[in-house]
Amino acid sequence: MPADTATRSRRLKPITIELLIVVLLLGVSCYWLLFIRTTNSGLTFENKLLIPEQLFGTVVDGRRQFHLTVAEGSREFLPGKQTPTAGVNGPFLGPTLRLRRGEDVDLIVQNNLDEITTMHWHGMHVPARMDGTPHQKIEPGESWTASFLVDQQAAPLWYHPHPHGSTGRQVYRGVAGLMWIDDDNSDTLSLPKTYGVDDIPVVIQDRLFDDDGAFRFARSQGAVFGNTMLINGTWNPFLQVESRRIRFRLLNGSNARIYYIGFDDNREFHQIATDGGFLETPLQTNRVILAPGERAEILVDFSDGAEVVLKSYPEAGLRRTIMSLFWGIGTGNLQLLKIVPRPTNRASHALPERLNTISRIDPSLAAKTRPMVLAGPRQGGRGGRGGRLQNIQQRITRNLEALQGGRGGRGGRGGRGGRGGRGGRGGPPINGKTMDMARIDEVVRLGDIEIWEVRNRGGQPHPFHLHPVQFQILDRNGQPSTSADLGWKDTVLVPPGDLVRIIMAFDRYADPQVPYMYHCHILEHEDNGMMGQFLVVEEPEQLSLITGKTTVVTFITGVQCGHCYEHARLFDEVLRENDINLVIITPESDPDQERVAALSSSLISDTAGKWAGWFGMAHTGPTHGTVLLDATGEVVWKSTAPEPYMDVQNLVNRAKNLPSR
Repeated sequence: MPADTATRSRRLKPITIELLIVVLLLGVSCYWLLFIRTTNSGLTFENKLLIPEQLFGTVVDGRRQFHLTVAEGSREFLPGKQTPTAGVNGPFLGPTLRLRRGEDVDLIVQNNLDEITTMHWHGMHVPARMDGTPHQKIEPGESWTASFLVDQQAAPLWYHPHPHGSTGRQVYRGVAGLMWIDDDNSDTLSLPKTYGVDDIPVVIQDRLFDDDGAFRFARSQGAVFGNTMLINGTWNPFLQVESRRIRFRLLNGSNARIYYIGFDDNREFHQIATDGGFLETPLQTNRVILAPGERAEILVDFSDGAEVVLKSYPEAGLRRTIMSLFWGIGTGNLQLLKIVPRPTNRASHALPERLNTISRIDPSLAAKTRPMVLAGPRQGGRGGRGGRLQNIQQRITRNLEALQGGRGGRGGRGGRGGRGGRGGRGGPPINGKTMDMARIDEVVRLGDIEIWEVRNRGGQPHPFHLHPVQFQILDRNGQPSTSADLGWKDTVLVPPGDLVRIIMAFDRYADPQVPYMYHCHILEHEDNGMMGQFLVVEEPEQLSLITGKTTVVTFITGVQCGHCYEHARLFDEVLRENDINLVIITPESDPDQERVAALSSSLISDTAGKWAGWFGMAHTGPTHGTVLLDATGEVVWKSTAPEPYMDVQNLVNRAKNLPSR
């Protein structure tokens, strides 16, 4: 070996050894940070767990009424420090609403905040106008009533605000509560049912506090994570229970954090319910994963009398743990609640062998499969909704709000959610688009079964929530559902790179004008635009007029309108000459028959708005729209504007390029 090579080899050996030592030390340090170190260590568990009040409402003229008042308040979470808050019928969080299947209810919400709010009934099957979405605004000092029939199985639901752009801040301040449904099946099951004794509500939330006790609303990687845990609004909590089987109804009420729930002695327990109701049989496990918005019910046996701590473990698996470390969306090693069993002579409830019957939805019955791409590339291009101009306008609006000390303004204390961090610059998109209150993204036919393929192309996990149905998970990355994924769900966690297919029936509540929402339930992502809107509509009459041939459908305000009639005459003449079918839609119930007779194309009176809803024209704002359909009835081009679209030659050119005219 040459002398210079041997010298280099001798020099490299110490460097290699030093590097290996550094890597080893780094690995040990990371393992300690992620898996051993407790994020919120030092708890003494000396505060008795608060149990939210139950609210059964009062029956008035055969309807059960609940009165809910949203207002600002103050609460001492940390010793000697008052925290400005907001809550429902109290300073922080709200009562547990007890509903029963088959009852008509009125939920009367009074807004005593100094800003607009809404109230969404998360997981409830309700008409779109009663869903409490951003479209059902409650102005300061005003009230709103949601009236509907409770018609779904027993389930652990919840309620929270849903004003677009402000949901995260209002929930962070404390506006949220539980809503439990009972039915005949839940009555007959031998389960713990004594509220606050052996049937325990557990609302899990994380918060950041400033030195003076105020909440700090500070984003990290686009979302808000706290290092202080609150359970039912209680810091450092303990719960005394009898030494027998206890039922916990868990809600992840945090803005962004995901929890891997278990006990510090790794004891096993049984999961009995998911978001939408009971599983078919109890599931034995020692972990439950809860993303924001998800719920689970578990039965835990404390007959051994041992004190244990309910906690959240780090991510399951090295890959997800490392991703959470770099992306900031995930869990920590967190202590939640100390359980202190006490002796009792009462026997435990027997573990039921069967809880429920869940009929699986047959995928072959699906009328449509819709892609839902989370955090993929944005739609761009000139003009059109979802394009560059809209993104610029949204960014300017958000920056102006931040300068005025509004949503997420840096350093803005305000009264609307604690000290704020930097406002978002536009959240991750869904199907390339961010939220537009005036745009309908999807239209679903009433009575259809659909499969939605939810694919996460981003680097963060996203909990996908769908109003107003409960769905079934078909598979994850091609692997059929097992365990808790076999239960009814309204929110599903989709890790980075994963594809989750869900199936559901849209069998109730058509409305051609008012949309439902789908969105990521990381609240800051939702507020920053990771949300879309869909209509559930009845199939309009005379739909055969637009099938089997290339068709233009144009919406006018009426034949009496001069611009509209000029538009209709022009389209009628030019499209007929080019052998393109034209259907004209008017909201008039009795259009001028002389003007109608001058048109050779079909004119339909759409007084109920079914045609407008079918093409997503409802809620778009503009009163005029034009749609080009291919021979299969699929939309290939669409325009909405305050004035009638007049460039008929553009439509002719587009139509000529379509196959099978």
